[in-house]
Amino acid sequence: MSVDGFRGNPEQMKQMVELMVSCGNTFGQALDRLEQEIQPTLSEWEGESKNVYIECQKSWDALAKELQQFLLKAAEGVEGVANIYRQQDVQAAAGFGG
Repeated sequence: MSVDGFRGNPEQMKQMVELMVSCGNTFGQALDRLEQEIQPTLSEWEGESKNVYIECQKSWDALAKELQQFLLKAAEGVEGVANIYRQQDVQAAAGFGG
């Protein structure tokens, strides 16, 4: 039998939202730790390699922020879909007298 439409599990969607937010935060925290660990060495570093490292760090910091923003927006989207599923479930239950 074929079923038209979509099926979803709001609880699984909620778990996915939490996972996306957690991944974004973990990634940002890892970069923060790396920066803290390299800072003592960086303060003593001289020459072109220091400049290249600083430019690379700026680049990956910007990319990390983009990734975090993407994950947050994706999480918001999934959360919105989960809310729609919940609302439709409540409406369906009301239609059956629930």
